[in-house]
Order: sequence, then structure tokens, then C-alpha cells
Amino acid sequence: FVVYRGQGFIKSDFEKLQKTKDGLISFNNFLSTSKDREVSLDFARYASTKFDMVGILFIMYIDPCVKSAPFASIKEMSYFKGADEILFSMHTVFRVDAIKQMDNNNQLYQVELELMSDEDQCWHLPREEGSFEPYVVVVDQHKMLLLYEMI
Repeated sequence: FVVYRGQGFIKSDFEKLQKTKDGLISFNNFLSTSKDREVSLDFARYASTKFDMVGILFIMYIDPCVKSAPFASIKEMSYFKGADEILFSMHTVFRVDAIKQMDNNNQLYQVELELMSDEDQCWHLPREEGSFEPYVVVVDQHKMLLLYEMI
């Protein structure tokens, strides 16, 4: 299934995110997403109107059959009625598959993510073949985003 999240990034943080194509991304907080693309796109569009911000629509591809970080539907408990929210646990890791500009607007992008499996080969690389170099992007004063770049 597919879920979405719309939010804003400071431009300098977005530039760091753009360098992670085929890398890994981990949200360092509980991650609220929606099955409703338009709800999330509205958040991203709103963020894109702010000074020095880029609106991001995360499109997250989830295979419920693979072992990964826990997630659950909070549709019945959500503050946003009709948003059909899915909540992911802290430190859920995704692979960055694509980053694309939307609507010919250099302030609005979609970022396609794939939920990592616990058995993904990427986690089991021998040290000499490669390792991950983490760096932190502050999304806002209450949230951080960990990005991993293969070195």
C-alpha cells in the first residue's frame, strides 16, 4: 500500500536530502502519514509558500508482508477525521528512491520512499565494502531527520 506525508524543509536541509538518492532516511520521531494523497499534498503546498522553505510530499511504499518497523492505523483515533492516518514507530528507515519536482514549481517536490525490510541486504554490508555516514537535518524545532549516506 501507499501512504503520504506533506511537510516543509528549510532549503538548505532539502539540498542535503537531494544528495541521498538511493540512500537511507530515518525519521527520528513517530511518523504520522495518510492514505489520502490530497490531505498530505495540502500540507506540502502550504509549506512551499513559506519563506526559505520547500514543500515536500513524501510518497511511501509499504509492503505489509516484510518484517520492518511497527506501524498501525490510527484512523479511528486521529484528530484529523477522514485523513486515514497510519502511524510509524520512531526510527523507521526508508530508502530514498526518487526526488522529483512537482507542477513546474521549484518550491514543491515529491520524494518517493520505500520502507526498508529488517532483512534488507543493505543492512548486512561488510565493513570493508561500505558503511553508513549519518548526518542530521533539523526539520523543525521539535523534529529531526536522520539521513544516511553510503561511504
